[in-house]
Amino acid sequence: MYHYVDHFQTGPGPNQNLLQAVADTSEAGEHTDQDLHDSDWSEYMSLVDVPTATTAKFMFSPSHHHLEPSAYTTLAELKKMGSETALLKILQAECSVIGSSFTFAGSNRVTVKPSGHQLFAKLTTPAEQVLGEGESLKAMRAAFLTSGQTGTESLVPHVHACGEEADGRRAYLVTDWLELSPRIDRGAQRLLGKRLAYMHKNGTNKEGKFGFHVPTHCGATKQDNTWTASWTEFWGNRRIGDLVRRISASRKDSELEQLEEQLRTKYVASTFLDGQQAEELQTHERFSSSRVYPILLEPLEGKITPAILHGDLWSGNAGQDDATGSPMIFDSSYYGHNEAELGMMHMFGGFTADFFDAYHKVLPKFEPHYDQRIQLYELYHHLNHALMFGGSYRGGAISMMRSLVQYADRSAKAGL
Repeated sequence: MYHYVDHFQTGPGPNQNLLQAVADTSEAGEHTDQDLHDSDWSEYMSLVDVPTATTAKFMFSPSHHHLEPSAYTTLAELKKMGSETALLKILQAECSVIGSSFTFAGSNRVTVKPSGHQLFAKLTTPAEQVLGEGESLKAMRAAFLTSGQTGTESLVPHVHACGEEADGRRAYLVTDWLELSPRIDRGAQRLLGKRLAYMHKNGTNKEGKFGFHVPTHCGATKQDNTWTASWTEFWGNRRIGDLVRRISASRKDSELEQLEEQLRTKYVASTFLDGQQAEELQTHERFSSSRVYPILLEPLEGKITPAILHGDLWSGNAGQDDATGSPMIFDSSYYGHNEAELGMMHMFGGFTADFFDAYHKVLPKFEPHYDQRIQLYELYHHLNHALMFGGSYRGGAISMMRSLVQYADRSAKAGL
């Protein structure tokens, strides 16, 4: 841990002092030059460009070679100070229409004066992910407003500012501040179902394709949002296939690769048999047309319109506004089949029959194979968790893939 000492005034100017950095490497406070790395100095120097009126005071004890515990700051604390100062500059430049001064009132919370309006503001890395969040919120809110609802009824907060710093390292996002309760009551469940369906119904794009105009993230995973005309191609290659390739690239997984192949190509019943056993099978038994994607996805082609989705809508990305009682969602997005939204909602639960009943009153289920298609959409999130965390998530994904292949095989043989 590094502590920055001496009295100094931050920001450029003739009175700015150099700071001494001390590495607190033992109980006695002993340190060496090697304890302070170039990366720490580089990070510090990127933080001190703040107004000269800002003064930080630190105390150093030469006799003990350490900072007094009552008066020192860590690199993390200095970093926070630098980020807040940079954010205040951004707020003054881009949000002056809603107030003349801005004061931090806690983590990421800003009070606007004289109105007293509350904002959420962050400046962080990676810039690409923050920009994706901002563009997602804008697209979802625009879709909701297009449905004829008012801004106060929107499922997503208003974005006041979003952009990146000149060097492209960090990006900022400023929205309305919301006091959210994680529990969504029955009335809000119904309202969420109805409003989300209207957002999906009205959230189309001029390209008429699936994808998004900037990269977005599902958790920590960057998503391939390349515009694609075919939903089968988009889901099969840019969602399921992409994750399987990433998992196998980090730790070769032949079983996962074979199952992914069976989702999109003819299911070879002899995959796990030896050569002699395979020869003894009839051709129609060895090669049945039990492909999953042609049964579950191809019938959608030309019948569905790309809809703006959240894409990672689990209970942790939704809440109920304490002030209005309205449900709210936040972050992530792309254009896809509206029912793909429901996959993640099934994975962890938290959404009741009240939600699904209200949703499908506006957007009826696409039959046949609705339940299995939702399972295919849920599979993406199991694979994503397997990529991020490994462990039991891989087993869950394998089980789901086998179940889908078996279902498709039965459906093909039954002529469904």
